[in-house]
Amino acid sequence: MEKIPNQREIFLEKDIAEPEEQVRNREQKFIDDFVEMWGRQNLPEWESFFDKIDFNLLRDLFSELEKKCGITADRSNFIWPEKIISSEATYSNYDGKYNLIKLRAPGSIPTSPESEKKYYYERLAETYGTEEMNMLHTIVHEEAHAISKNICVGLEPSGHHKAHAKEIQSGYHNNDFGLFNEGVTEKIAREILEKYLNSSGWSNEEKELYRRNRKINPEKFTYSVEVTLVDAIIKKLAIKNKLPKDQIWNALKRGFIEGERIMENKEIVSLFKETFGRDFLTELKRLTVFARMFTGEDYEFARFNGKYKLGLKL
Repeated sequence: MEKIPNQREIFLEKDIAEPEEQVRNREQKFIDDFVEMWGRQNLPEWESFFDKIDFNLLRDLFSELEKKCGITADRSNFIWPEKIISSEATYSNYDGKYNLIKLRAPGSIPTSPESEKKYYYERLAETYGTEEMNMLHTIVHEEAHAISKNICVGLEPSGHHKAHAKEIQSGYHNNDFGLFNEGVTEKIAREILEKYLNSSGWSNEEKELYRRNRKINPEKFTYSVEVTLVDAIIKKLAIKNKLPKDQIWNALKRGFIEGERIMENKEIVSLFKETFGRDFLTELKRLTVFARMFTGEDYEFARFNGKYKLGLKL
């Protein structure tokens, strides 16, 4: 009987999987080198915060989503605290090459100018409300990346400190659809976070503050434009094809979990072409989070929004 692949697959070359022991050794070496460099695996703020999170509950909530997409618990790639690292020089992300969640220092990095610190805390008050709610959201968002389909092809040998891959796929993102993938990731993260807050012993005051801000300042939250884009796509697909929005959203979540390669699926390409026009997917796949968030160059995104009448507020 053919073995069903896990959610994360590592290949030295196409169809040649990296041996499991070699994978474990390479990943542990990265953590060991990190600890040697920084003197610890995590900043004290994160280390103490992990004790406040019910990782079992969080795992169960992600498992509910995975089960609906045909992913059994033994194939899941949920990340436990021992595979999380943090430092003042790290930015938050899920690293599929080493199967780690990397976290930045909570709050402003100490060397940041006072003006940046002031802006950070003003923005925090208008969105997540507290630093710990922001930290919780960050972990949930990166866990969403981790449980999506992750594939690395052409990874360099185990002993190499900084592994590189010829091809990396995470969810819908495979050198394209980066902005769309972040929107789906964040929309899933928000659903999981809300369920977690309902089921955990989190402070009622912090929950109320967060939920109030979600209602009055939705545009100020992380990846707000990306989520709004996904919502606009769902709405147009549902109206044009006379389908419930939940059905469209569930299909997008399944594609995210399965690692659907959009441009290789003729049915999906045809559906989007009939709904939005011939060039929609080609233009959507070129939109990147980097260009929108870090360079401040929103021209392409604004043009895309206007051309397809998505009604997004930039």
